[in-house]
Amino acid sequence: MRSDIALSFYTELAINYENEKRTEELRKMHPKRIVNEQPNEMVHTLDRTRVQQKKFRRDLQSKQNQKYVEQKQQLKQEVYQQICNQREQLQQQALIIRKQRQQKIHTEQSNTFALKLNKLEENRQRLINQKNKIDEDAKKRRLLSEQQKTEQEQNYFDAQLQQIVKKHPIPKYSQMRTIQSKREEQWKYEPEISYKIKNE
Repeated sequence: MRSDIALSFYTELAINYENEKRTEELRKMHPKRIVNEQPNEMVHTLDRTRVQQKKFRRDLQSKQNQKYVEQKQQLKQEVYQQICNQREQLQQQALIIRKQRQQKIHTEQSNTFALKLNKLEENRQRLINQKNKIDEDAKKRRLLSEQQKTEQEQNYFDAQLQQIVKKHPIPKYSQMRTIQSKREEQWKYEPEISYKIKNE
């Protein structure tokens, strides 16, 4: 901005210097005419200089305004782009956080479900063990009961056999041979009975 003002100032000085130099040359050539026409010429020159300076300043101001508008527009565009980028980054971060939260909830639910499943499995295994133990105890009791019942029956049968043996003792071998001999002697005299007994 300062350089533009300095340029306009030096331009104005240069124009004034050229006008004064030209006026001096004209005065030397036609002193009377220049004396009479000098004020009008100088006024015309100054007016033209002012018009040029105004035009120059107006063009400069217009350029500066245009440049300012472009810079403002560019800055606005950059700010808008930054805001859009930040918004997109925040949306991406929010999406990542949401996914992490859902994954964490899913992991917690999976862990809870796994713990419950393990607990149910432990309870099932414990019940199976209890059932197996109860079945084993029942089998042992049943076997013991059957064994006791068998022993009782065997004892009862032994006692009955002992009583029968006491009432009807078994003859000795010599006695049995004697009885057999007597029967054979008897069969000799009763052949029909002997035949029937042998056939039976």
